[in-house]
Amino acid sequence: MRSISTKLVLVVTLLALSVAAAAQKNPARYFKKLDANNDGVLNDTEFQTHSDYWMDKRGWDDEEKRARVHKNSFKKRDGNGDGEVSLKEFIETA
Repeated sequence: MRSISTKLVLVVTLLALSVAAAAQKNPARYFKKLDANNDGVLNDTEFQTHSDYWMDKRGWDDEEKRARVHKNSFKKRDGNGDGEVSLKEFIETA
């Protein structure tokens, strides 16, 4: 019988893989999951969820590096510089 921690690792891994698959197969659906307030754009906080997911997946734990990568990634995705990432910007800069 598997221990609880082994089962938890398995569940988290499966969840991460399903999120990654969803992001690659259907970026619009993934975008909608990130858009917590359903306003059609990702603000910095909502985009942080995306950044955290990918940095966690890579095992990055240096908070300064994470903050820098998030800031640069958000700036890159926010093509028009309005402080929000539209679906179009999200897909075009993926």
